[in-house]
Amino acid sequence: NDARRMELMLALATCGKHVRAVEIAEAVRAGSKDPELLCEVARCYAQCSAGLRATDANQADAYADAAIAALSEAIADGYGDRVAFDTDPDLDPIRDLPGYRALSGRLPGP
Repeated sequence: NDARRMELMLALATCGKHVRAVEIAEAVRAGSKDPELLCEVARCYAQCSAGLRATDANQADAYADAAIAALSEAIADGYGDRVAFDTDPDLDPIRDLPGYRALSGRLPGP
């Protein structure tokens, strides 16, 4: 079920199991237009990006770009949780990137 896959995906990303986490994220992303699931995918990619920043900057950048793309899809599909967007610690690794800041203007609220 999707909730369990999301939990596993995020746990794997946090524990440094990036390849497996991204496999799950890509499967979820390919089959979903649910904005909440797409946000979970973005959280996974952001955490994978953080985990690789010190050892593989190119892959970390690719994961950061994938996180921003998943958030963009989520917003296009109706995601509007400004509080989570602004405060979710899983998104901290991408929060200062220009692409992330650009998405902020597409959400309702302050």
